[in-house]
Amino acid sequence: MKILVAVDSFKGSLSSLDAGRAIASGLLEVFPSWDIRVLPVADGGEGTAAVAQFLGGKIIPAECQDIYGRLHAGYWVLWNDTAIIEVAVASGFVNPDKRLRDGDATTSYGTGQLIRHALSHPDVSRVIVALGGSGSTDGGMGLMAALDCDFFDQDHNPVKPLGSYLGRVMEARIQPITKPLIGLTDVNVLLTGTDGAVMMFGPQKGVPSQRLNSLDQDMAHFAQIVQGPNHHWDDFPGAGSAGGMGFAILALGGILQSGAEVVANWVSLDEWINWADWIITGEGKLDSQTLQGKLVNIVTERSHLQNKPVVAIVGSRAGRVEDLYKKGVRLIYPIVPGPLSLEEAMTNARCYMRDAAIHVGFTLEQCHP
Repeated sequence: MKILVAVDSFKGSLSSLDAGRAIASGLLEVFPSWDIRVLPVADGGEGTAAVAQFLGGKIIPAECQDIYGRLHAGYWVLWNDTAIIEVAVASGFVNPDKRLRDGDATTSYGTGQLIRHALSHPDVSRVIVALGGSGSTDGGMGLMAALDCDFFDQDHNPVKPLGSYLGRVMEARIQPITKPLIGLTDVNVLLTGTDGAVMMFGPQKGVPSQRLNSLDQDMAHFAQIVQGPNHHWDDFPGAGSAGGMGFAILALGGILQSGAEVVANWVSLDEWINWADWIITGEGKLDSQTLQGKLVNIVTERSHLQNKPVVAIVGSRAGRVEDLYKKGVRLIYPIVPGPLSLEEAMTNARCYMRDAAIHVGFTLEQCHP
């Protein structure tokens, strides 16, 4: 039997390749004659640069700031003539404990620094920014500030590029990027509103509940100042990605694309689906966001077009995901064997993944003619 394994990284524990190899080892332990191929994939968040590196890209070190303005050893990947930058490298979560996060005082300036560094490289003709995994909620003001954009208050004083100062901006001078700029989104979130960047993701980034509404209003105000009356970038699906960095990409003259779709094309996913009898995909948490362009959804849709069955091995499952079954998923298998702490689940993720694959293997063996 021919099995394609294409799973997303499991945040904080396993890369896409490591997770895929753990699954392959479990399958081969009980079915050593099976032909199994592991394909590294990502959805436009963490792991996107690793896929480019797997395909021949090289790491370029670059110093940058983290979301609280502290110096940080960052990097980006040069792949052919393209710079691949992950928001999570410079502007990802700094404190694993949510109680220690201050989402109102964050900046995306470091990601802008990485873009600036990449644009100065003689071999770079375009820049791709993977917008998943951010810890900032500043509307992309920091990113733009690092790229020579200026923001002023009502007294024409410069405004510091922090989420807490979005409401003070009364004038913006935007400098469009001269090279192609592409933002890869992993969710189609809008910039503001009930389903916007602040209301959807602010709490996990440390924005206090009593500040959510006012920060959302500040974000809407900032967007109107930046885009003026002739543009409506804040209404674009994905503009709210990475705390509003999707909006910043659009304001700088860039475009937004589905990260999972783009990466799927990089690795020739359709050809590998055609080769396989079964496809195994997966991600850390399967929930309503999965259906908004996450990797599992894209793999499932593309497999369905070729009438190939799919199994999803996931860290956890939450909410209603019935549409995945309608698209061809035959089995959703959580790897966690029982009640345990998040720390324990992440520490032993490789073993749990391997054990889950063994159980899935026996199921596939019974289903395959």
